[in-house]
Amino acid sequence: MWRIAGTFLTSYLWLCLLSVICMGHPFAQRLLLLLWIVRVAWIMEAERQNGKQLGALLGLLAFSQLPGILLVFFSGWYAVARMASEWPSGLMEIWYHPFIYLLELLPSRRLGEWSDLYLATSLVPILMLLSCSLCWLILKRFKTRWVRRLH
Repeated sequence: MWRIAGTFLTSYLWLCLLSVICMGHPFAQRLLLLLWIVRVAWIMEAERQNGKQLGALLGLLAFSQLPGILLVFFSGWYAVARMASEWPSGLMEIWYHPFIYLLELLPSRRLGEWSDLYLATSLVPILMLLSCSLCWLILKRFKTRWVRRLH
């Protein structure tokens, strides 16, 4: 019972953290990041005392965060698609939205109006592919351990 509640709480805090990062609220971001770090440290320490190794701990951590990550990405796309008035610009915003703050960290190439279009069409699909590949590798690597653990 407590393990399910802890996993839900961790996923919820991760979802809130990613949401406020996308919305750009620095105080809320710091507060939720602190809560998430405390929760993760609590889980990791409890599992370490049960005799788990570092690889298993990282697998548990990644597996418990996956629902929150997927919810953040898909809820952002859905909200932007619903608010967009024109289909081409709405489609561009759907691609651009989850990675908007990451793309703003890149240095400006002084491309003017074409810079956002260039970044959205070229870099975001690559970032999406990398993030999906990372999630797939994590699930593939730890799939047999989780199946054995559930039985």
